[in-house]
Amino acid sequence: MRVLFVTYCFGNYEGQALIGVYKRGLRIAMALCDRGHEVVFFCTGREAYQDDLTALAEQRMDFIDIPFSVAAFEDAEQNRQVFLEQIAAIDPDLIVVGEVPLAGAMLETALCAGELRIPLVILDNAYNPLLVSLFCEAHGSIADGIILAGPSSFQMPDPPPYLCQVPPYIESAPQAARAMLADELGLEGDRLVTVLAYDTKVERLALSLVETVDEPDFETLFLSRNPDKCREQLDRLPDSVRRNSRVIPQPPDPLLFGLLELSRLAIVKYGFMQVSECLALRTPVIVVYHEGPTWLEYLPEACRPFAHVTSLSEADAATIAAARRFLSNEKAEMDGVHSGELGAVAKAADFLERLPRDRLRETSRECFARGFTPGNIQAALRRQVQGQAVMLRALRSTRLRRMADSQLHALLCRYTVAGEERVARLWGRLYDSGEAARADGESAVRSERQVLYFSAAERVLIEADIGQAMLPPL
Repeated sequence: MRVLFVTYCFGNYEGQALIGVYKRGLRIAMALCDRGHEVVFFCTGREAYQDDLTALAEQRMDFIDIPFSVAAFEDAEQNRQVFLEQIAAIDPDLIVVGEVPLAGAMLETALCAGELRIPLVILDNAYNPLLVSLFCEAHGSIADGIILAGPSSFQMPDPPPYLCQVPPYIESAPQAARAMLADELGLEGDRLVTVLAYDTKVERLALSLVETVDEPDFETLFLSRNPDKCREQLDRLPDSVRRNSRVIPQPPDPLLFGLLELSRLAIVKYGFMQVSECLALRTPVIVVYHEGPTWLEYLPEACRPFAHVTSLSEADAATIAAARRFLSNEKAEMDGVHSGELGAVAKAADFLERLPRDRLRETSRECFARGFTPGNIQAALRRQVQGQAVMLRALRSTRLRRMADSQLHALLCRYTVAGEERVARLWGRLYDSGEAARADGESAVRSERQVLYFSAAERVLIEADIGQAMLPPL
């Protein structure tokens, strides 16, 4: 089969680089290549990140670019036509988006997949069992499959058939890691602290911590994209610290995960994949927060004693105390976090291979149950085609935004009018109260919004999709 992956990658060494969505997609895509499938890969911002995995992927699959801009009205329609034409030319059997499609090229791709009748799979994270259920409720009705990754304590019991739950994408080689520590670095590895020093804030926090924590026999290993610069910083510390500290370039993934598995503590950025991977390997984490949404408070109770968050680049008393506590932990204390199962890449690839490619999953009833009924959808479509009779054939939807008193959903409607099949992109708003519905309905009349249906009693407003530039911010 031919599979189109769409992901993103951005960031730099100074700030919070976001590469996990890209690497997750690459790992699954490489597994499909190994099984003889053809992969086409589109990742916005991929030029900002290269490693051994990306170099190998560029030899195994076709990387493409599709022009996209955040636009409205006629320019948004141009985006749609460009994506429809280019995806149709690729002619994939399956489309995989690297994260829930809320904006950008991934949202455009998800809508085009439904329009072109190409099965769509969403990759994302499992934060806890309740949130997995809510994720499926909010986004499942645009997808033919969902693959959520997380330790076993994060996963939902009795998942729906379209949901595949996998452990973190880990392939660990602890024996090779142990050999490297002893033979190449001269470290024992029994009380190892591993620092994913991929940005300067994590590096600064770790340097401050290792200088301050007075614990016997602990060793520190910095993994850096710029080892020489990191060594310069380490050389400023006392001899007693430098003696048990090493700096190496970022190693291949199996070795990286092997080092994390051997570690008593990892110091990482506030990123779901780094945190969940460490926890699944039964390694506590000190997590360095930059900015953006927070989610650690949603993790299951079994995980919380083993994660400490700081937004500082210097180790304070709380961080020092957490480090000392984690260094004294035994791995068995974290057995409740994860069952120990690995092999996520193979499990995800198996799921993609089993997915029907000749039909889309029936999602209309899920949309109807949410409040977008045949009555209000067909009324909106009639308004859009100047009162002609319409018949709704299929409906897909996904929640795009959760505001203070309403939810905004993307609606993809397949319908017939005068014997011709058409597809319409709409936005649907569901309100928490009739008062909120009336207030927004009145303001919509005085705006650029193109309202097609409104009912305060139903607490529903349906309008034309006029482009991502007109969406509320995330």
